[in-house]
Amino acid sequence: MIYFDGHVHIQDLFSLDVFFMKSLENFSKQITQPQLNSTAVFFLLLTEGKTHDYFSLLRKEVTKRTDILPQAWKVNKTMEEESLLLCHEEWPDVRLFVVAGRQIVTAERLEVLALGTTTEFDDGTPIIRTIELVHQEKGLAVLPWGLANG
Repeated sequence: MIYFDGHVHIQDLFSLDVFFMKSLENFSKQITQPQLNSTAVFFLLLTEGKTHDYFSLLRKEVTKRTDILPQAWKVNKTMEEESLLLCHEEWPDVRLFVVAGRQIVTAERLEVLALGTTTEFDDGTPIIRTIELVHQEKGLAVLPWGLANG
């Protein structure tokens, strides 16, 4: 079973350790059948704005340990440059993938998510052109939209 959160912002308020542990806990609560636990795969699709690039920080962890995550975490590269596999010693059978992505504000003041790409995009570009640019970079362009109640 695959579980994913498709609109993830990492905030500076929390440590990455707390953020990823809470993500694992929240994903695990969604599993209703115990036998699926060992086959569940979790994905966090990042939507980072101009002032954040946690994905690059995490990617550096693959080759050189820093202090952004405790030793209990292991960051592994995958076959794609746009994703990483995080493993925690307390959750040995759990696979948590982190996928790069950006949040872009268009000229029309609409939000476009560029999922699956490490490319940075300029805010203020018209929406059609923004979507074209995301696709050129092999990203998935998403227009998040919430339905207002009332």
